[in-house]
Amino acid sequence: MLGERASVLHHDRYYRAPPAGVDLDSFNFDHPDSLETALMVDHVDALLAGRPVDAPRYDFAHHRRELATDRIDPRPIVFVEGILVLSDAALRARADVSIFVDAPSDIRLARRIVRDATQRGRSPLIVVERYLREWLSANAASGYVDFDEASEQFSLNPEQQFIFASPESPFL
Repeated sequence: MLGERASVLHHDRYYRAPPAGVDLDSFNFDHPDSLETALMVDHVDALLAGRPVDAPRYDFAHHRRELATDRIDPRPIVFVEGILVLSDAALRARADVSIFVDAPSDIRLARRIVRDATQRGRSPLIVVERYLREWLSANAASGYVDFDEASEQFSLNPEQQFIFASPESPFL
């Protein structure tokens, strides 16, 4: 719909590789420390300044960044998408508009199963087991409340994206 008028940065591109030797089944990928958000902030700044960026690619099957990157060209509007983007003060400071999606846990699980099975090569059973272990445990529930659910306070609308726009954008 916005085509040449908008760039999109997905927070999922900025995952860090888990530390060597860590048990991947116990590593919490849903914690802000699992993402290199400072690099994303640098990329947002570059796009807003009219410079292209080479956004990382993350290999979810092998839990590491790929060597290849994707060129993202600057546009008048920059969308920043991800479940933890509102938890970062530096990203929030750059947003003209922020939107939070408050989805029920069963919908989040269904979306995760579809995404992980189709895009990340995981079986539905593995996705459900991980969800039950992480999201329904006391620690993970606390993480969701502390980072994702708590970030709703920074949003003006009931969807979850940032919209960044250059001052000359005709959409603001």
